[in-house]
Amino acid sequence: MITVNTEALQHLLEGLSSGFRPTPRDVLFFAVALAVFVGLLVVLYLFQRRRVARLRRRRSRETFVAVAARQGLTEWEIDTLLALGRAAGEGEQELHRLVTEPWVFNRSSRQYLAGNPAAEADVAALRFKLDFGRFDGTGPIHSTAELEEPGLPMYLREGSRRSGHARLVAARPRALVVRMDSGEEVPGPGEPVQLFFPRSDGIYAFPSRVREVRGPLVQLDHSERVARLQRRRYARCRASFPVRVRPLAPSRPAGTTYLIDLGGGGATLFNPHGNLRERQRLQLELPLPGRNGKGGPTASPTGKIAANRPLKVEGRVVRTSRQGSRIHVEFESVSDPVRDRILGYVLAHETPA
Repeated sequence: MITVNTEALQHLLEGLSSGFRPTPRDVLFFAVALAVFVGLLVVLYLFQRRRVARLRRRRSRETFVAVAARQGLTEWEIDTLLALGRAAGEGEQELHRLVTEPWVFNRSSRQYLAGNPAAEADVAALRFKLDFGRFDGTGPIHSTAELEEPGLPMYLREGSRRSGHARLVAARPRALVVRMDSGEEVPGPGEPVQLFFPRSDGIYAFPSRVREVRGPLVQLDHSERVARLQRRRYARCRASFPVRVRPLAPSRPAGTTYLIDLGGGGATLFNPHGNLRERQRLQLELPLPGRNGKGGPTASPTGKIAANRPLKVEGRVVRTSRQGSRIHVEFESVSDPVRDRILGYVLAHETPA
């Protein structure tokens, strides 16, 4: 037989009708339960975060090891890569980016070389192993290891002496090889040099040191300090010397004026009489210094350069200043030997236009 405690039932009904009145013990119990629940969520979050980070580190190491094995990296080269990562603050989770993303390698190598400048050749050799040359074919370059254009014209300067023109032969893992042009002075082993070269996106320069000389072939240290000096395709410098100008269309007597600046693609000249106009074709006689410093070279019908005579180039006036006192001439049909001599003069005078 079921019996009902009427007093207890009456107490329950009275509580329901009047609302619950929690005691301090009930409040404390609820606060503890809520804190335990929040703590449990935090623990689960931290556990999951550690699990994901551990998984990312493992995958990053696996990718790093796989690329290192595929590219044939030695243990010493792997240690160098790890040093690059530490210098850039790359954690273990980002280790794979050093061997898969060229821009991460470039950033890390710059920071590493800031404290280890003698390691340039080692970093350049790593570029070859990782195939981080000019990976997209465009944009500025960061290292001589990215040079992939045999025959690229270069101007090599040894201290204050002008060693003249050279051509890129090959970029090898341990050295950059150039061939000095015929008749140019070859620098000696161990000599510090500065090299300049043009690309479609500007004029670049880098410091180096001669490793070995075999006839006209010069082996140079790689450099991770390739800097773009100008964004023009052809270098340009300020110049101030007299130049003979002869209008070709219509043909008129030659006159003398002065250069303002000179580049591989053209020149700016004073137009004191205002008689030279836009679209007019001109012949310029430039008395650039020859190899012996006396006179200047000119082009023969065979394309070779004759020393001690003014360099003759033809061009067209593409624009004039507002008052017509200056003209800008664009060269036309300039042979490579002639343009090389102009660029050699320009690059020897480092003040950019």
